[in-house]
Amino acid sequence: PEYRNLPCARSGPAKAYWIVEAGYKYFYNNVSQFAPTILSSPAHMTICGYDEKHNTNLNTVLFSYIRNSKNLEKTAKDCFMHRNTVKNKLKLITSLTNINLDDPTTFMSLIVSNYMTNYYINYMGGDILSDFDHMK
Repeated sequence: PEYRNLPCARSGPAKAYWIVEAGYKYFYNNVSQFAPTILSSPAHMTICGYDEKHNTNLNTVLFSYIRNSKNLEKTAKDCFMHRNTVKNKLKLITSLTNINLDDPTTFMSLIVSNYMTNYYINYMGGDILSDFDHMK
């Protein structure tokens, strides 16, 4: 996980992790027998699988959309694409997953799933799609 060394008066430098990453680090160290595919949103796994199979970037577009508070213009700028392309990709996401992009609970589920899978891939060297295939 990313961290910064911070001065600490009592014990010298301390490592400060992003709280979300520290939470996932704790989670995976203590519940490591579970791949994130078990705990991830089925919609997120569907999007990841579609991206892998069709060489698309739906996951990137979706999380840019979430990060940009559902603002199409900011998402388009962030993803270097036209806003109509973003709109079409979001329509494809909703048709593939049957999720409601206006539901805050759905957004939270997707955000948590995304952070879990990113941690699993980037810091634990996991492959969520092959893990998912083994569990079917």
